[in-house]
Amino acid sequence: MVPPSVGLLHSPVGSLKLYLGSSWTHYATAVSGSYGLQLGSSESGVDLDFAKQIINASVSTHFLPVDHHPLAVDANVRAGWLTSYGSVPLAERFFGGNVPSPFIPGDAWVIQSNPILRSFPARNYSVSEGAYGGTSFFSVNTDVSYAVWARPLVPKQLADQVKPGLEFQMKTAKVPIADSYIADGAPYKAVANGLSSHAASMAELRKRLQAIKLKPDTSSDLSSAVDDALEDLDNVDSQLKLLGSKIVVGDALSPYFNLVMGEGTFKGHLPALADDLSTVVDQLKAPGQVSDRDYLLGVAKELQTSSQTAETQFKAIDRTAAEAKAEESLRFPNHIIGELMDTVNLYSISPTILFDAARLGPQPSIGGDGTRYGVGPAIRFGLVNVDFNVGYSFNVQERPGEPRGAAVLGLTFENLF
Repeated sequence: MVPPSVGLLHSPVGSLKLYLGSSWTHYATAVSGSYGLQLGSSESGVDLDFAKQIINASVSTHFLPVDHHPLAVDANVRAGWLTSYGSVPLAERFFGGNVPSPFIPGDAWVIQSNPILRSFPARNYSVSEGAYGGTSFFSVNTDVSYAVWARPLVPKQLADQVKPGLEFQMKTAKVPIADSYIADGAPYKAVANGLSSHAASMAELRKRLQAIKLKPDTSSDLSSAVDDALEDLDNVDSQLKLLGSKIVVGDALSPYFNLVMGEGTFKGHLPALADDLSTVVDQLKAPGQVSDRDYLLGVAKELQTSSQTAETQFKAIDRTAAEAKAEESLRFPNHIIGELMDTVNLYSISPTILFDAARLGPQPSIGGDGTRYGVGPAIRFGLVNVDFNVGYSFNVQERPGEPRGAAVLGLTFENLF
């Protein structure tokens, strides 16, 4: 017969379960933590008869002493408390063993609500004052494995050919990414706004050039010079529209460089337009063309001054913060390349050491079980991101009537990156 103080074998249990959980992943390391609270009633009505609290924490990581031979460490810490305000159903007490008991069965976020001691069969680890479960527990479970034999997912010969090119591409991508951060900053926007202020004057310049070209006394040399200026004006207009735009293809700063700096022997569209206007002015020799000469000379000087000012302001922009952000943006892609080329295996075999420690309470004042341990070997068979674990955990402090140990079978899925 079960003592009344231990719990109820049959009870219309009603309960409310709440939990919080969080996880964090940083490259090869994954950390998670959970807290669960169960408020329950073992009698009819809404009275609170018991409260159960569960805490889970886990960490999984690996190190790489040798390429494709990772040293993996997985650790889990679990604890729980059961507070009684009345009768507690037997099933709500804590029982340990090698089979997990989810806090909320079927839920996507898994919280284990019992002590895991893989050297004991399911629910065979119970408090020593009676085989009726405990009201508190903690357990620590650690697996350490090393891949002694492995076949890389990407063959070494192929990786040696591909990896340098991919790393070069990542380094090359750093510049445009840093430029995109600079383009979003206030200093560059000030440069872009200064250049964009010429949009209205460029519209007026186009009208004046077209009017000069249509005059009956315009010579062929003058008409050709105007055509050159109009062509550069088209380029200026197209780049002014792209300043500050999110649709720039390639480098976010390319409109600035195209307008001001150019590339190689090309000056940039603004200085080029200023030179074209000077050529047009040289062709305006008639007395009636003085007004056009003065106007075009003024615009050319304005474009030269604006271009020089923009260049000075741009060179004063500090790239340090933008380059650091670009480096951080590329850290994960670089990590993926490294994992694929240096770590991920098509299949592998890893000898594993299992270590468990668990304590189930309350412990009697005399002759209590204390903390129990389980230690044993296992083999981990890895297939890309799926691990099959086969092993045996020995009951270190075997006592009369207890098992010598228990087989360990497991299937886990890894986060490759």
